[in-house]
Amino acid sequence: MKQRLLLFFLLFNVSFAFAQSPTYEKDSKEVAKAAKDRAVKNGYKSLINFNATNGASFYIYPSKSYLVLYIYDISPNVATDFNAHIMSPDTAIERKYSAIPEDVLVHGTAKVAATRFKTPAFKESKLPVKINANPKAKIYIYYK
Repeated sequence: MKQRLLLFFLLFNVSFAFAQSPTYEKDSKEVAKAAKDRAVKNGYKSLINFNATNGASFYIYPSKSYLVLYIYDISPNVATDFNAHIMSPDTAIERKYSAIPEDVLVHGTAKVAATRFKTPAFKESKLPVKINANPKAKIYIYYK
């Protein structure tokens, strides 16, 4: 009986280990390089990168275009929720100036979602933007 129980737990642990997508790090590096190459080809320059986080923020400037890339591990059991919005005490402004990404690339176990937006000419010199990522994602921000 002890042997069967031990065998059961051993098999359970082995099956759990295979469910963790062991190639994600390699796949995410490859897809990040492909996404960066595509962004640079389209005239974007790197602004800032975040490594595996649920939240980030940056400033936007008037009359610029921005590209926010979310690179995350594909998991069938986890719902994704990515968004970016202007930080403001007024929730109506937050809702009005928010963006939800679309999926653009997949490589192995890594997937890329992208948000593109253009800022109008506004009177402030810069405005803060909050990024939310669930599950954790590597976030790359580009501008032109």
